[in-house]
Amino acid sequence: MLADSDRLGLVLTNLVTNAIRHTPAGGRVSLRSSAHESGAVRFEVIDTGEGIDAKWFPTLFDRFFRIPGAKPGSGVGLGLYICKEIVEAHGGHIGVESEPGHGSVFWFTLPIAT
Repeated sequence: MLADSDRLGLVLTNLVTNAIRHTPAGGRVSLRSSAHESGAVRFEVIDTGEGIDAKWFPTLFDRFFRIPGAKPGSGVGLGLYICKEIVEAHGGHIGVESEPGHGSVFWFTLPIAT
């Protein structure tokens, strides 16, 4: 794939930092990547943290959005927005799969260069 490694490093750093922040001691954060049948590479940051209610998915990547009642010190709501902008600028997509109490999978795809 053709990509700006510094910008993609920022995306991964942000997603991993968020996962660590929202995973309790003794929990687990892992990374995975795989070729996707759509002609893209899919990257995943998987955690065993608190999880996110699906009602927040449509606005989770919006500028300045924070889940109401979020932990103090959890940011101003720009990290996921910046991740989305970087991924989309590379022609990819970003999303989340999560359920309260069962952790989260933040993923993004980037097209494979031809």
